Amino acid sequence: MKITIDTIAAKVGVSKATVSYALTGKNRVSKELRQKILETAKELGYRQGPATRRPGSRKTRTIGLYAPDSAHLVEDIYFNSVLSGILDLAQTKGFGLQLIPSPTDAGRGETIHLDTWQALDGLLIMDPRLSAHYLDEVRSVGLPFVLVGLPEEMDEEVFYVDFDLAASAYIAVNHLLEKGRKRIGFLNSGADMIQSVHRMKGFARAFVENGLPPSDAVAPVGPSIEEGFAVCRQLLSGHPDIDGLVVYNDLAAVGAAQALKEAHRRIPADTALVSGGNTIIASIHSPTLTSVDPNPYRQGYRSAELLIEVVEKKRIRPSHEILPVQLVLRESG
Repeated sequence: MKITIDTIAAKVGVSKATVSYALTGKNRVSKELRQKILETAKELGYRQGPATRRPGSRKTRTIGLYAPDSAHLVEDIYFNSVLSGILDLAQTKGFGLQLIPSPTDAGRGETIHLDTWQALDGLLIMDPRLSAHYLDEVRSVGLPFVLVGLPEEMDEEVFYVDFDLAASAYIAVNHLLEKGRKRIGFLNSGADMIQSVHRMKGFARAFVENGLPPSDAVAPVGPSIEEGFAVCRQLLSGHPDIDGLVVYNDLAAVGAAQALKEAHRRIPADTALVSGGNTIIASIHSPTLTSVDPNPYRQGYRSAELLIEVVEKKRIRPSHEILPVQLVLRESG
């Protein structure tokens, strides 16, 4: 059986964070408790990994990227655009990158055993499901980190870089309203994600500012063609008269377009379609997709740049950066 921080914590009867503090030599643990934890670790045969090295030890010039669900990495063009930005900045600064894909069966609140990682100087985290407890665990080993996206729970002590989610939905809906569309549907990300909440605020605001009640033709959808097709088909069964549709993700929008065609809805004559992401799919789909561009490459580049500034102690005070978005007009809407 592999001996981890969890094993030691259970044996001593303390939290994982306390064990991490003791192993990294932090002053938040009493001398007596630290000694007990170290003796237990030795007794169990625990081998301290390089990621739990003491702060201030020799740098490796390697940063990590904890990625979203690994089942979708290959088809996730948005993620790959973010990754390109990270890689370019890391190469410019002379840093290597270790990719740490999330397990496909990871659930909300899932943690990773930090003691199993290769030595890292810092960590980029791109997974909206991670809990505050997980971030506390990263903090406990003294590992600098930056979130690529909003934290699940707003925390003023966290560095993060994201695009303006509310604006992405607002400009899409406002564009359709200006085109004379009134019955607008919205395929948003999962209802339990903080990103969805911000998009809904922008979605509703566009209606209110135009003197209209917000549409209730809203449904959650995953970032895939299959889910886009299935959810849009279901949305159309309950709202067959929609004349405009906003989909937060380009891949899901392709599936939605297929569902519209199956229902004999012409794009954009019968239903105008606006997607999100502005990936290459938006420009090669037929019809080409009007899409909100959040500049994922810039998000990745800036996130890596910020992390390295934190690693090199050029940035101490936590900062939050929200990048602007723009609408790229094409044939679908």
